[in-house]
Amino acid sequence: MNKEMYDKIPYKWAETVRQLRYDTGITQTELAHRAGVNRGHIWCVENRKRNPTIAVLEALINSMGHTLEIYKVDDDDI
Repeated sequence: MNKEMYDKIPYKWAETVRQLRYDTGITQTELAHRAGVNRGHIWCVENRKRNPTIAVLEALINSMGHTLEIYKVDDDDI
């Protein structure tokens, strides 16, 4: 994976978290409560102001009833 592709990964994760939250029908506040993080952290992740750790990303995805494994970013997705 080249640097240009690597730099786009946080954007893909931000889109994924936001879309899953919309699909789940929950607010940022509810997602934060379920995942055990601050609501501001959710906003920062979704708006690409902060890159989540894998642990936080997994907590977010799991709290919406999904597993992180199925949301791996492939080179074709970038």
